[in-house]
Amino acid sequence: MGSFHLFAWGANSHGQLGLGYESEQSQLPQEIDLSETSLMPSKISKIVGGAGHTIMLDDSGKLYAWGWNKKGQAGFPPNNTIINIQTIDAFKDMKIRDIACGWDSSIALTDNGQVYTWGSNTFGQLGRNVEDYTSAPDTVPIASRVKRIAMGLRHSLVLTEKGDLWGAGAGSKSQLGIIDANDKSIRQTDAFLPVPGLSGIKEISCGQYFNAAVGNDGVLYTWGDNKWGQLGADVNGVQNQTVPLQLNRAIEGIKTLRCGWTHMGVLARNGQIFTWGRNTYGQLGHSHQEFSWIPRNLSGLGDIAQLEMGSEHNLALNTKGEIFSWGWNEHGNCGNGCTENVWSPQRISIPREYKGVLIGSGAGHSFAVVEKLI
Repeated sequence: MGSFHLFAWGANSHGQLGLGYESEQSQLPQEIDLSETSLMPSKISKIVGGAGHTIMLDDSGKLYAWGWNKKGQAGFPPNNTIINIQTIDAFKDMKIRDIACGWDSSIALTDNGQVYTWGSNTFGQLGRNVEDYTSAPDTVPIASRVKRIAMGLRHSLVLTEKGDLWGAGAGSKSQLGIIDANDKSIRQTDAFLPVPGLSGIKEISCGQYFNAAVGNDGVLYTWGDNKWGQLGADVNGVQNQTVPLQLNRAIEGIKTLRCGWTHMGVLARNGQIFTWGRNTYGQLGHSHQEFSWIPRNLSGLGDIAQLEMGSEHNLALNTKGEIFSWGWNEHGNCGNGCTENVWSPQRISIPREYKGVLIGSGAGHSFAVVEKLI
């Protein structure tokens, strides 16, 4: 086994890359200096980011965070930025199992099924009653133990061990999937409420104003905004889906479900990727059409082990350790040395002696754990 290293690229205006300084962008992968931290790259299990902050989870359940922290979204007393990678002390006596980020909010799941939230709560996305924001992670009441968490731009979803969904936050585009007594979509809630009509769910993901879920039977459900066909439904017939829609077009063996802001993708167990939704920046990875509501296979990629999505860009890691990117590239978030959008998957150039082992993404920034081969 060789040595492990952590690389980052893309937007860095809030220090979200963890490089120890703020800058407009980093167009090529740069190694993060971890010598002043206790973080070991080989132990990293997940990396997620919001608009300008990043949270990282290691395999012991410890959380690290850095970047934009104006509303406490990094988990520290509010200030503009946290330049250096730090542990979130609020979780020092807990074991975290999963993490997710919204635009300027964060959510974590403990190993005993409890949910903690922090950051902006302007739209109730924390699922608790605070006026604007809080840097103090705290639990939110859910009826049963939770096994999955997800955050959109300004809303949150949790999946219980029973397979039920609960949502909180903004619902102006029907992204909560919850109907009030007048048969209208609720526009906002600061408490997690059950999403009706769904059970037996095993996986969830949130987009900007929409959501997706996969059932234990492999059936895919979507709801919320469909302006760009991101729900997998014809925009001429469905512009806004108030309750979960079951997609008739099956994708066999869904392994991973991922939502960008206005596009969506799945990784199948056979290593193939399917994408649909908005394509203004090339985020679908095929053709130059503005959008496509029909899921299409990325024929240029195969044997993919991990798929991650930023707001409008994507990362994929194959079984050989090669990393690919495509989509929006204004801040160098595709890591190819320029800022032009990338219309089809391109391999990120990392030195030959390295191979990728894990990838992660924020809205406009990207990460990779790589192993240096002996």
